[in-house]
Amino acid sequence: MTAPAVRPVGNAVRPVVQANPAISVASANTATTATANEAEQLRLIRKGDRFYKLGDLASARLFYLRAYHAGSAMAAMAVGRTYDPVYFEKLGVRGFQPDPQKALEWYNKALSSGFSLARTKVADLNRWLGR
Repeated sequence: MTAPAVRPVGNAVRPVVQANPAISVASANTATTATANEAEQLRLIRKGDRFYKLGDLASARLFYLRAYHAGSAMAAMAVGRTYDPVYFEKLGVRGFQPDPQKALEWYNKALSSGFSLARTKVADLNRWLGR
């Protein structure tokens, strides 16, 4: 790997960042090549993720729902997480009641929309319900 080129800026020297075509576009930079709607879906999901990590499930759910209504199957799975008791245990969520049935409904919406990763979440939830 070669060192990045530098360009003088005033008295400072700053690196020039150039795109590497060998890097997969399936990374965080997907929004730059996605359609405007897909970029908006990703923006909404990321914003929801920030609230989710803070434990603010209500706010996270609102952003996930907006992304879902914009056409994101991934967002359906994210909405399911906001109801999923498995995630509640992992995150130590307090003050909210999980709803396994709603979680399952949203995971199934994700599956029917073509988001096959939701299959794992359905299996995890079924194991949780079976204990």
